[in-house]
Amino acid sequence: MHLEFSDYESLLVKICEDYYLEDINISEISKKYGITRYKALKYIEDAREKQLVSISINSPYARNYELEEIFKNYFKTNIYILKSSEDLSQHDLLFSKFAADYIQELIKKANVVALSWGDTVYKVIDQFKMVAREELIFTQFIGEIGKYNSLAGSTRLVQKAAERYESSYLTLSIPLYVINETASELMDQEPSLANTLATASHADMLISGIGTLSSIDSVEPWNKHRKILFPSMTDTVGFIQNLPTELVAAFRSTLEESRNVDLLLHVIDASDPNHAEHEKVVLNLLKELDMLDIPRLAVYNKMDVAEHLVATAFPNVRISARDKDARTLLRRLIINEIREIFEPFSIRVHQSQAYK
Repeated sequence: MHLEFSDYESLLVKICEDYYLEDINISEISKKYGITRYKALKYIEDAREKQLVSISINSPYARNYELEEIFKNYFKTNIYILKSSEDLSQHDLLFSKFAADYIQELIKKANVVALSWGDTVYKVIDQFKMVAREELIFTQFIGEIGKYNSLAGSTRLVQKAAERYESSYLTLSIPLYVINETASELMDQEPSLANTLATASHADMLISGIGTLSSIDSVEPWNKHRKILFPSMTDTVGFIQNLPTELVAAFRSTLEESRNVDLLLHVIDASDPNHAEHEKVVLNLLKELDMLDIPRLAVYNKMDVAEHLVATAFPNVRISARDKDARTLLRRLIINEIREIFEPFSIRVHQSQAYK
């Protein structure tokens, strides 16, 4: 359908109303006005430059409320999901600030706060505002991880949190994992640990991150004794497998713009022995989202540590992010794939319309 407008600015206003107020995506706008997606985006940009559109964002955190509600109903708990920032360098900072603000509201009602360990927890505490609460107690909930040169260890974290509140803290001078069962049982009887253990058992809240298997690799004693410490632990495909129907529906909405892309990059961890199973899970999700017809380029990463890779996704490129030439290679292959997608066409326009 082609619509006609008396002047250029009227067209810009209408397109922006559809895009910003009616939440119509770029593909639908291009069809509605008989223009390309590039031209639709250009018109929106022109409208902003001409100050026909003014955008005001009051909250520093853009949240996906629709997906939050679905997760809340499914898991019966409060879930907060932040949308990606255009500035990738700000992702961690925005998350840490949001989490710090939320956690500090919860701490207002607490007398004893237990802490685990990890970089995520460290970054959140680093964003804590200074508050004076001498009666508040921060305590270790678990022992030390064995990375004594790391600021993200449990002992250092309770100290850091206590400094932000000018309060006291309790520590556990024991390892997180103890192989010897007798030694583990005797620790409960150690007088120097009794106060911390008793306080931690009555904590009002626990601040913790969600660990991954890579955390085991990062701690030498754990990695060295992996089979003893974690005899039944195996790798998993991840949360993406067997998604509930409600969450697939939510992803349909969230990924709507992705269904209009010309090329999908499927990044695969080549060093993962279960990468083939992971690929199947991703393909199944793409099928559920009606995105299998979109051209794909499989990117096998971590080739520097991959052994005997048998590629199962095509076309593909094998790279290592550590290789300085990998970005150039990937860029060239993306350009080649896009060129294969291009379809030549010709169009005739009046010279008065040539620069519009």
